[in-house]
Amino acid sequence: MFVETFETNPNWTLSNGAFIATESLNYQYAYEGSYFMGLQPWYNYNNLAYGEKIINLSGAGIKIKYYTVNTYYIAGRGTGPVRVKINGNIIDEFNIYGTYPYTERTAIYSSNPGSSAVLRFENAQGDFGQTIDYIRIWQYTFPEPLVSIGAEPLDTIAPDSITNLTNTTYASTYINWTWTDPQDPDFAKLMVYLNGAYQNDVPKGVQYYNATVSPGTYTIGTRTVDINGNINATMMTNTATTILPPVRFINGTVIDCAKKTGILGVTVSTNTNLSTMTNETGFYSLAVVAGKYNLTARFEPTYYLNSSVTVSTEFSAVVVHDIELVRKPTGNITGSITKST
Repeated sequence: MFVETFETNPNWTLSNGAFIATESLNYQYAYEGSYFMGLQPWYNYNNLAYGEKIINLSGAGIKIKYYTVNTYYIAGRGTGPVRVKINGNIIDEFNIYGTYPYTERTAIYSSNPGSSAVLRFENAQGDFGQTIDYIRIWQYTFPEPLVSIGAEPLDTIAPDSITNLTNTTYASTYINWTWTDPQDPDFAKLMVYLNGAYQNDVPKGVQYYNATVSPGTYTIGTRTVDINGNINATMMTNTATTILPPVRFINGTVIDCAKKTGILGVTVSTNTNLSTMTNETGFYSLAVVAGKYNLTARFEPTYYLNSSVTVSTEFSAVVVHDIELVRKPTGNITGSITKST
């Protein structure tokens, strides 16, 4: 429902000849608490005249109703549009012709509860004077505002999903997805997810997203959002895989099974006669092509030979496999040697 939050103390910030009067000049529509804003740009010719204020939003949005009367028309200079803005975005723009025409208009703005918005009335050009008479502001709560006669209903319909989502590149370090935006006139942006994690928003009209990734398989997810914040619940997805490099790596660390520390000098070899030796931390690295490999770690006579393990580099550029070795028992043998006769 709408909750009226009209203030008798307007608290407007004024610029370039704009002013506030405590009593409406348009008595036919005035009532207790009404006031008007005068926009008189000729005080500072060709500079934008405006009045603005900060509104604290307690509900899902605001409804703004305002009456206008062209009190300060300048003969010979014509009239231009009046703009109504919220946070810099134009939500209404209209022309008034004649010396004292009367116009009643309503604008609705949706938002996040607990946020704030800057409401501004301004002249769109600096060659005429325009008053905004009898401004009233209502908050409304979601989901079903009570819309009065002449007010516009709140848009709660999400835009359609994107179409033609596809991978256009086959590289080793990035994936570029493209798509076609929906035709909804209020479509604003696309929320992008990668493997289920939110990344960022892509504005309307861009129609591509480039992800810098390590070699592998990734799924992009997308949801469309309109200018009123309505989010399409359908997640449109596409899965793509980078091209793997010709040279892959089998990396790992050889550690002591009991001490859990790296072992220096262990020979790690494959069934294809490739071998390398661990460094002081126990780390090893084998450069291989795509395939399956049996790994053997050998450090004799101190450790038992490990049970051979199989690793595959067919679907990964880097495979990590640690190996544990069991130390052989050690001890002292004492005695004496005698010569038999």
